[in-house]
Amino acid sequence: MGHKKKAAAVVASGKVRKNHCRCHHHKHHGHLLSLLALGALAAAIHKELSKPAHSREWHGHVAGVVPYDLRVPTVDKIKDRVLNPDGPVIVPTTFGVGWDANLGRIAKEVRSYSESRNGDTEGTE
Repeated sequence: MGHKKKAAAVVASGKVRKNHCRCHHHKHHGHLLSLLALGALAAAIHKELSKPAHSREWHGHVAGVVPYDLRVPTVDKIKDRVLNPDGPVIVPTTFGVGWDANLGRIAKEVRSYSESRNGDTEGTE
């Protein structure tokens, strides 16, 4: 019996062991990412509070790499960052620490890909 059939038989029998196939490692990765994000947020807040009140901008980069923006997002900023079909796919976060996906660009790319696939298959039917 092949590996896939054995795995299917184990699942079907209901005798799946907890953490089968070392899947428990993925849980730890999630915790690590959460801790890193929390640490970056704490660093961003500390960076801003270390400045004189009149010099605080509430946006910048942690360690010169990770973007942060702790200002209240405006409708225009949201449109520009995450709904912009002509912007990059990955953009600095609209609020918080890290990056956001530009859904406008992703939708444009999916439409373009879909149209090109439909155009390629029209003459073959």
